[in-house]
Amino acid sequence: MCGICGVIGFDEKRPVGAENIQPLLEEMCQALYHRGPDEGGTFIEGNVGLGIRRLNIIDLKTGHQPVHNEDETIWAVNDGRIYNYKELHAELTSLGHDFYTSSDTETIVHAYEEYGEDCLKKLRGMFAFALWDKKEKRLLAARDRLGMKPLLYALTGGKLLFASELKALLRCKELPREVNPLAMRNFLRLGYVPAPQTIFSGVKKLPPAAYLIYKGGKVSERRYWELPSPEAQLRIPEEEAVERLLGLLKEAVELHLRSDVPVGVFLSGGLDSTSLVALASERGQRPLKTFFIGFKEPQCDESHYARLVAQRYGTQHLEIFLEPKDVTELLPRVLWHLDEPFGDAAAVPTFLISQLASKEVRACLSGEGADGLLAGEGYKTSNIRRWYGSLPATFRHTAYSLLKGLGPARRDGGPIEAIKSLVEFDFLPPGKRYLWRNAYFS
Repeated sequence: MCGICGVIGFDEKRPVGAENIQPLLEEMCQALYHRGPDEGGTFIEGNVGLGIRRLNIIDLKTGHQPVHNEDETIWAVNDGRIYNYKELHAELTSLGHDFYTSSDTETIVHAYEEYGEDCLKKLRGMFAFALWDKKEKRLLAARDRLGMKPLLYALTGGKLLFASELKALLRCKELPREVNPLAMRNFLRLGYVPAPQTIFSGVKKLPPAAYLIYKGGKVSERRYWELPSPEAQLRIPEEEAVERLLGLLKEAVELHLRSDVPVGVFLSGGLDSTSLVALASERGQRPLKTFFIGFKEPQCDESHYARLVAQRYGTQHLEIFLEPKDVTELLPRVLWHLDEPFGDAAAVPTFLISQLASKEVRACLSGEGADGLLAGEGYKTSNIRRWYGSLPATFRHTAYSLLKGLGPARRDGGPIEAIKSLVEFDFLPPGKRYLWRNAYFS
């Protein structure tokens, strides 16, 4: 990963100036050093500054950032990867654009030249980038469709600030440190702070699939993509669905393996990570390095499954086991990296396995998120709820009336509580159903 940041002064009565932007930008870049220890770079002109800390993955020799177009009127910094950069490079070259690097980030600059804001619809990848158009005096900052890469921003002291992490923004002493009560409430309900909020009132997250435009002292947000409705895709035969899913998985793995450095895989031994190992090995990624984190308690130890997969595909397999003392030692560091409250205990083992992998490779594939895409962990209960929802409305209303008098359902109860949960869930609108399943507190 990389880390990006930037400063734009927009208050004519309080001009910032390059002499003031440079030290602040350097401090912000330093706060992001851990995201990109290989090299750093800045672009500063007048009241505008862009900065980056880079982890080299593609184009190790000429891929320095910030990158620019042919006449140096457009500059960009990017955290992430554009997986279809080779196809875009060929398309844009055929349209007359001249590239001076082989990097994926330069395709963003030329795609913007050619297509304007619509360039975002051309990009496939995980990214958060910022682009300064000198002719238009305009900033375009964007985040990938699912928000895999972070981007935060704030307006303070006559300046627009943006960065990959909150700690970089806090290098600006004028930024208020006021806790956002709504963000704290949402954290207690969901276990995280959802976009566009952050734990501080004066800082916003740019939402997934959105872009920010700054021009003439004004900032606006727009969306460039919406999750398509699945309804039209549900009426295909199962065999066709299986074939299409496998084709998409193969294509995704192939694109993710485009790299000038070795790529590894987090291997738990489950279906998702095993599929990634199989597909990566199919594409000649050998010897593939795989990484496993587990627990020594026998009832929690799944290391034998991962070893079977590693043996089957001949990977260089590394293991690490989490112990209670590791949590005590790692927690302060994990919290420092998280920047704001986060309620998922998996952050600790994820940090530990990432630390292990970073000694061997620069990037890893992970099966994280597949549960949500493929029906989710609760697909069995979802089927039961779907069946219950198909019963006659009169029966369901009667059941609800009878059980309502017994009080709200408890999640830690027995069969009666499970039945009460099923009946209550049936009468909730979609948004509240999500909260009912995932909230820690009401």
